[in-house]
Amino acid sequence: MEREETEKVMFPFLADTRVVYLKHEKNKNGSAARNTGIRYAHGEFIAFLDDDDCFLPSKIEKQVQFLSTHPTFDAVYCYAQMNGVEIAVEPYEGDATRELLLMKTRMFTTCLMFRAEPLRQIHGFDEAFRRHQDYELLLRFFNANYKIGCVKEPLVERGTGGNNNIPSSKSLQSVKVFFLNTFSDCINNIDEVEPGFRKKVYALHYGSLLVPYLQEHEFTKALQLTKKYFWYSPSYFTRGLRRKVIIFIGKRLPFASCQNGETISWFKKR
Repeated sequence: MEREETEKVMFPFLADTRVVYLKHEKNKNGSAARNTGIRYAHGEFIAFLDDDDCFLPSKIEKQVQFLSTHPTFDAVYCYAQMNGVEIAVEPYEGDATRELLLMKTRMFTTCLMFRAEPLRQIHGFDEAFRRHQDYELLLRFFNANYKIGCVKEPLVERGTGGNNNIPSSKSLQSVKVFFLNTFSDCINNIDEVEPGFRKKVYALHYGSLLVPYLQEHEFTKALQLTKKYFWYSPSYFTRGLRRKVIIFIGKRLPFASCQNGETISWFKKR
C-alpha cells in the first residue's frame, strides 16, 4: 500500500527532468534505499530525507553554503525542531566519535549533508544495520579522518512516524549487542586514553533498554540488566529512565515543552 501511495505522489513529478524516481523491486531497509540514492546521485553534495521529516525552506541552501565556504569539513549537520519547537542539543564539530557513542549529540540522518566523494569512499551505509544506521555511518566516517561541521539553527522539522516502527525490547537488545560488538575496538581505544569510557558507553546503551523492558512488563530482564550494568555508571545507566520521568512531568507543567519522547527547549521556545 505504501509503495502504491508513493507512486501516486510521485506521478506528477515524473516529467520533471530534475527528479529521478528510483524504486527497488521489493521493499528493503532504510540503509539499502539510501545506498541506492548515493549510487545514482550525480551532485557534489548528498542529503537524506526520511518520509516523516521535512526540510525547512533554507536547509539545502545553508548547508551547501557552509560546505562551500568550509573546505576542511566533509559533512555538515543542523539542528532540528518538532512541532515548531527546537530540540535541545549540544553542537559538536570535527570528530564527534566520543559524543556519538555517549549519545550526547543529535545528528539525525535528515539533518546531515555530505560531500559525495567521502560518502562513497566509506561505501555508504552498512545494510546489516536495521537500527543505528546513522551512528554506524558516522563512526566509520570519523574513523576515516573525515570531519563534520554544524549549522547552529533548526533547518529540519522532525516527524513522529518513526515511532510506529519501534522494535520489541528483545530485538532492541540484539541491536545494541550488534552495535557495541561492531565498534568494540573503537570504544576500547578511547578507553585507553580515558579510563572508564567503556563502562559509560555500555551502561548508557544497555540502560536505554530499561524503560522498554519495564513497559513490556519484562521485570526479570530489567533486573538482570540493572544488576550487570548499573554499577558501570549509575548516572549513565539511568539517563534514559530519568529522561522519561522528566518528559512525564514536563507534559503536565505549563513552563516545559516536551514532544513525543524528545526533551525540547525547556522553559521557553527558542
